[in-house]
Amino acid sequence: MAFNFLAVCILTFSPFFCAGSSLFEEPAGTAQGSPLFGPAQDKPQESKPTENGIDNQACVEEAGGPEPQSVSDVRLMIKTNWTTLQKAFEKDGITVDVKSRRVDVKGVIIRDKQSAQYPIEYVVVSEGGNTHEALILIKAKPSNINAALLSIGLEPGKTVSYKKRDPPPTQEEVDSGRETLYEVVPPKGRAVYIYVKYNGWAERPIRFLEDLILDLRTGQPLERAGWVYVGSRFAEVLLGRDRVVKYMADMERNVVACYLTGFGNAIFDINSADGINDALFDANREETPPMGSKITLIFSINPL
Repeated sequence: MAFNFLAVCILTFSPFFCAGSSLFEEPAGTAQGSPLFGPAQDKPQESKPTENGIDNQACVEEAGGPEPQSVSDVRLMIKTNWTTLQKAFEKDGITVDVKSRRVDVKGVIIRDKQSAQYPIEYVVVSEGGNTHEALILIKAKPSNINAALLSIGLEPGKTVSYKKRDPPPTQEEVDSGRETLYEVVPPKGRAVYIYVKYNGWAERPIRFLEDLILDLRTGQPLERAGWVYVGSRFAEVLLGRDRVVKYMADMERNVVACYLTGFGNAIFDINSADGINDALFDANREETPPMGSKITLIFSINPL
């Protein structure tokens, strides 16, 4: 299940794939290319580990500049280093169509069954994210995805928040559980369509991401409400003895969240206040492709 709300892993990190090979790596001793990224010579370079297991400089060094400290810095990189960023996108399996306002990202299904112990909390993660609570794994670095999304004109919104009820409930209402002291304010911002393309769906190869997620309360697929682009956030964290500003989606490696911690560290949030409950959603076995299936995620401002 999810980490405690007050103990989210910000200062430490333990990659899920720290032992053994990942779904994106070739078996040792083969010259085959990655199943997602083609021939070996075209495969994205592996990140060099830092003391916390993450190389946050990979894309930045290729783009030729200091590590971004804010959304404004990322926008400047888009404006001044677009050609270099496109090369980084290509290595990460990201395709940007600025005219159509769409970003495609290659991925793989990592769950096709339900789990009573681990409901889905993060629908899409990259390597090192909460894979045990996820449906889809991607190779792409979250900050590269975010740069691609900013390049098609998206503006970050706000994650879930809480405000005191006015007038406040009575103590009797609170004690009985009929009311709470705080009202949940759902994520706010641009709702983006997220689709899954799977060639095994012959008649309808592109479907809403929501169709692959089951609402355990109703037994029906998640409502097609789009996903709120919150853009993750830049925050000061402690690495060793140094306090540095990092992009939190790169630190935690969670991209699309249906569980809302209140921190806003994922790039997309579920478009509902229901996300404050971490045990409501799981894989829709009738719609989800078999485990290991190669898919493409489509993030689109316009409906397809």
